[in-house]
Amino acid sequence: KLEDDVHDDEEDGQRRRKRPRRVEVKENHDQGGLFKSHPLKIIIHVYEDESSDPKPAKLITLRFEYMVKLNIVCVGIEGSNDGPDNDILCNLFPNDTGLELPHQV
Repeated sequence: KLEDDVHDDEEDGQRRRKRPRRVEVKENHDQGGLFKSHPLKIIIHVYEDESSDPKPAKLITLRFEYMVKLNIVCVGIEGSNDGPDNDILCNLFPNDTGLELPHQV
């Protein structure tokens, strides 16, 4: 038997010591703040400039974030609930759907 499981006869009045439980760590993609972004972000509003209206219409809002531990810059469209089929940022580079992280060299 293991030392932790052995009950000492001298300690009859005390509880038997329990073995510490092994806590299984769930696979967490953001373990250690991997996807933590820098607190400063860049937001760019793109307006239509060929409109005859005095106030140009906003076409798109881009949000740039720097992922500190991954050393990459991510960009997304703010306020867009469109799927990947209508995403203007999808496949800017061949086979880059934006769903996978770029490979670090």
